[in-house]
Amino acid sequence: MALLIQKPVGCTAVPLRNKPQRLPSLAVRCAAATEQSVLRVSRNENFGKLQAGYLFPEIARRRRAHQEKNPDAQIISLGIGDTTEPLPQYIADAMAKAAAGLATREGYSGYGAEQGQGPLREALASTFYPGMVAADEVFVSDGSKCDISRLQVMFGANKTIAAQDPSYPVYVDTTVMMGNTGAHNGTGFDGIEYMVCTPQNNFFPDLSKTKRTDIIFFCSPNNPTGAAATRDQLKQLVKFARDNGSLLVYDAAYALYISNPDCPKTIYAIEGACTMHGSAQLCHQQH
Repeated sequence: MALLIQKPVGCTAVPLRNKPQRLPSLAVRCAAATEQSVLRVSRNENFGKLQAGYLFPEIARRRRAHQEKNPDAQIISLGIGDTTEPLPQYIADAMAKAAAGLATREGYSGYGAEQGQGPLREALASTFYPGMVAADEVFVSDGSKCDISRLQVMFGANKTIAAQDPSYPVYVDTTVMMGNTGAHNGTGFDGIEYMVCTPQNNFFPDLSKTKRTDIIFFCSPNNPTGAAATRDQLKQLVKFARDNGSLLVYDAAYALYISNPDCPKTIYAIEGACTMHGSAQLCHQQH
């Protein structure tokens, strides 16, 4: 990769003329020459494996192109979701109050706790995981997408991955970027265990045909199908992870939409899930 660098190679200073002066004034003129330098740092070659980049921008690009050609078309976008409703007033008021407090000596707190404020962690544990998770086991982050990447970095290269098919693209994309896959074979990436979830199997993978992997990404309710796993299905999943010594990363981003009592809102409702070799729930609650 070549990097062009502008380097000043000579400067001259001359007095300014025809201007009333109280102090001496100078005009500085610099001549620049372009030198070519070589950057000896290559890009992570695994980025080149990603097909057409991140899925959602590609969907948006195709949607815009179709809309330009067909301005009257009524498009139902299956791309990235977005919020449509405003914040509840009491949340906006609390945020405004907290922000205003940072402008006072008494209210300024400096850097926050790296795992999240203690009272918030306690409230999350007692509200969403009563009797299942302690406050010091809750980590408040900036979103599930970032957390998935951090988990990939934490466990490092040479790990095998299983993910639902279809599923949230970040599970696969971060695995590719970490170098834990082969090339794209036309339907998927070599090295990833795709757990097919279709209407034919009630949107739950046939675990008897699923190969053992180091890490299992599982999202319920699933993105994009919306299917929520039942208690019995999650028992099968937890047993499968325990029997294989696999880490189960359980993404419960949409758990608040579950209304069926037979579909747990957390993997920790399943006996045996919370063990050293069992699972770690990635719970990014979206409101």
